[in-house]
Amino acid sequence: MNKYGVLLVDDEPNIVNALKRSLSDEDYEVYTAHNGQVALELLKSQKVDLIISDQIMPGMTGVELLKLARLRYPDVARIMLTGNANLNMAADAINYGEVDRMLVKPWDETELKLSIQSSLEQTELNKKRRRMLSMLQEEVENLETLERSYPGISELEKDADGNILL
Repeated sequence: MNKYGVLLVDDEPNIVNALKRSLSDEDYEVYTAHNGQVALELLKSQKVDLIISDQIMPGMTGVELLKLARLRYPDVARIMLTGNANLNMAADAINYGEVDRMLVKPWDETELKLSIQSSLEQTELNKKRRRMLSMLQEEVENLETLERSYPGISELEKDADGNILL
């Protein structure tokens, strides 16, 4: 399987460097951005599977970034990492950014890694579910087309015990 792309967004270089160190033993392609606008530009050109964003940054908050990312790149998982967690910000992150997880600085490295892994797994499951639903819809449409061309072809004749008769 290809490496997952993880985008770290924080205006504090020491936080970005610490996160990179935390993930150095993981098999991720790590990208960094110092603000939301740079992150959005990077999303256009790189395969990113997960964004970890700070909340308070100049120009664009983490919630604003994650909301735009959700709208433009719905398959990208989103984690909020903040040192200024409050109930209103948490509600905005969940309601508008649809974050998968919210972590507080300073983070626990094990919790960070498990959160990333869980978010990526959930994203993969969602992608598979959408693919399966698309395939099912296509099969239903094929069956409807076949039924229109050959009325009754999809009907089954059964005996009294419910066994299909050939």
